[in-house]
Amino acid sequence: MTLSQAAPIEDLASREKCGLSEDLARGFLLVLLAFAASLPLLMKLPAPFIDEPGFIDPVVTLLRHGYLGTDLYNGYALGMEKHVYWQPPLYFLALAAWFRVFGIGLAQARAFSLICSVGTVLLVYALSRRWATANQAFCASALCVVSVWFQFDASVARMDSLCIFLTFASVLAYLRAIDRSGKRWYGVSGLLAGLAVLTHPLGVVALVVVVTHFLFVRRDVLRRSGEFGAFVACFAICVVAWTVYILQGPEAFWIQMHAQFLRKEHPEMPWWWQLWLLRKHPATILLALGACLWLIFGGWRRTNCAILAIAVMAAFVCALGGREQTYPFYYFSWACVAIAVLLKHYQGRRIVLIGCLALAISNELAGLGYNVWRCRHRDYSALSRTLRAAIPAGKSVYIGLADVSPYFALRDRNPMRAEIPVPLSKPNAHGVVASQCDYIVDSRPEFERPDIVALISSAKPIARVDQGDGYRIVVFDRRASASRMSDAGQER
Repeated sequence: MTLSQAAPIEDLASREKCGLSEDLARGFLLVLLAFAASLPLLMKLPAPFIDEPGFIDPVVTLLRHGYLGTDLYNGYALGMEKHVYWQPPLYFLALAAWFRVFGIGLAQARAFSLICSVGTVLLVYALSRRWATANQAFCASALCVVSVWFQFDASVARMDSLCIFLTFASVLAYLRAIDRSGKRWYGVSGLLAGLAVLTHPLGVVALVVVVTHFLFVRRDVLRRSGEFGAFVACFAICVVAWTVYILQGPEAFWIQMHAQFLRKEHPEMPWWWQLWLLRKHPATILLALGACLWLIFGGWRRTNCAILAIAVMAAFVCALGGREQTYPFYYFSWACVAIAVLLKHYQGRRIVLIGCLALAISNELAGLGYNVWRCRHRDYSALSRTLRAAIPAGKSVYIGLADVSPYFALRDRNPMRAEIPVPLSKPNAHGVVASQCDYIVDSRPEFERPDIVALISSAKPIARVDQGDGYRIVVFDRRASASRMSDAGQER
């Protein structure tokens, strides 16, 4: 009896070990694929743009002076000199820790986003494995890696990649809590959900997913145990921490958040414009949309993955309402898990579904190859040398709507002020700030605000950088225009 009982146990252990080695091998391949697809474009696409200085400069201030503030937006009455509230603080704190180890710079900041995005892909694979085979999970995760939305989030110094990683981690911890039936993992899930919200407002997706699942799928557990209480208590720790920070400058918090809400309501950013930006990826979007609709309208019942259906809907609604071009990865990452589930449970002609997946991957690889080719000439180092040769050290610089931000070329060398993409209480505030600077760096003066256009029209262009579409800037000398106006006044 002993031997006959031991054999199945040994066989089970062998299968589990084999399955783990399979998963580790595929995870390693996904990491290699992610780095191979991302590194060629890490410093080239997108070009260093308007958001990145606003997220990196407060981190530099925190490291050097001990408070989370920035001088980039002085003069706009937003209270950002001492307290940055327009985004939650965790990303800034995490990036500060990263900078302490690897140094301060654009490459380091983007590398942090890349690491977080790679972590997200591994969690996409891990979640997919709950309902699909290793090969099916790998194929869906590979589509995630080569997608343009992964590439964008992995190559820009923003908090989205960290937020999505924490959101997936929270849901996975919640599922592990269900498997283990212990309060500890519910607390871990709640803490990770709170950290996701402390990273970006769209981190609320984790909270929505877990609470909705508790209320509609596990209502019996909600009544008879303290598991939900453990989740809420740990989530509340993060909320309390954020509240303490807000109370250091409540007026600045209100002003900055109000400006953010007004920006989201701008008529040039309708809710559907994200969908319009997806039009160049028809095969990928149709496959992702088909998998999500199949899951939502019945597939979740057959596959016992109601939590995935909830996550897909929550991420889509929240990200679409956010109206940002950086947000599609919030829901596409969940859609890739839905694709893995569809691959496992599709009851029609499987060859058709595999063909659709191959077509989607080809669609993304073609886009990736084209982007590598068209951005091959981009060189931020050369651009930096041109800027430093044109602008003397110590002179003040105003950064307009430039294709490429000069912040990283002039940091620690020139005092800078930057245009901020939020509505201001004084419509001419940008012009007032720019008029106090010696130089203006811009790309498309015709799209600027009227007060900036007036300043540029009277200024002298002294340097140009043209590295192709989306990578052009012009340096305007405000001192020369002021001198000409003074001479004209003396002649009169």
